[in-house]
Amino acid sequence: MLNNKEKKVFGIIGQPVRQSLSPVIHNFWMRTHKIPGTYKKFMVKKGKIGEFLSSKTKENCVLALNITVPHKIDILKYLHHLDISAKTVGSVNTVKLKKNGSLIGFNTDLYGFIQPLKLQIPSWKKYMEKVVVYGSGGSARAVCAGLKTLGAKKIIICGRTMKKSQALKNHIKGKIKVSKWSERNNLLNDATLLVNTTPMGMLGSKPLDLSLEELPVQSVVYDIIYNPIKTNLILEAEKRGNKTIGGIGMLLYQAKSSFHKWFNIWPRSTVYLQNKLERVLKKEC
Repeated sequence: MLNNKEKKVFGIIGQPVRQSLSPVIHNFWMRTHKIPGTYKKFMVKKGKIGEFLSSKTKENCVLALNITVPHKIDILKYLHHLDISAKTVGSVNTVKLKKNGSLIGFNTDLYGFIQPLKLQIPSWKKYMEKVVVYGSGGSARAVCAGLKTLGAKKIIICGRTMKKSQALKNHIKGKIKVSKWSERNNLLNDATLLVNTTPMGMLGSKPLDLSLEELPVQSVVYDIIYNPIKTNLILEAEKRGNKTIGGIGMLLYQAKSSFHKWFNIWPRSTVYLQNKLERVLKKEC
């Protein structure tokens, strides 16, 4: 529990949240820029987010938050204002408590997803022909919105829950199709980009049961999971000769944008910080 006298507290809420590296990143940047306060992890069960917000923001105990699984969509109904990024994506991963006590939501996953793709794959435009996105949660919304922004010609959403997949399609709109999870291995024969947004493959979670047998070797595989550094999906793709993008880049870029929303400062993603993150991850694996 927070001490009510402890001010300038920031944090991340989710379930699970133990594996999160956000405290490592934000506490490092806060020290670098001499911003008083601390960044913590808060495990909040699904359906309990309203109670958390009511108790922790009412007396300014928590000034800003990052939101992760499974709250990115559920939190929408508890916010007073949505930034254009949150409205576009339809989910929130960053919240700021304003001086008048109102909560404003942002989505920095959109920026976080796009930047590594552009930086690591200079010829990214040619991979926008057919994109298969696995998952239909809050992160998938940001990914699909990002793909639409980048001009993807065809997007296929393959989530475990058809209702959520259809809701995602209806929100993002555009050239999007929905496929059943049981068909996941039959979608890759002409895919140019594969993106995993599910938590499957994350440390402590179930593995992603997906065959890459039909995926062209020329295609790119992007897994937004960062813990472990290289998921089984990334390792398998590398063995086949596919270009890959891991989740560390998205983690850092969405964090940079969140930090900017809170403090109006664009922090630097230094080599020291990246090495620090990798050391933490290797220690956990």
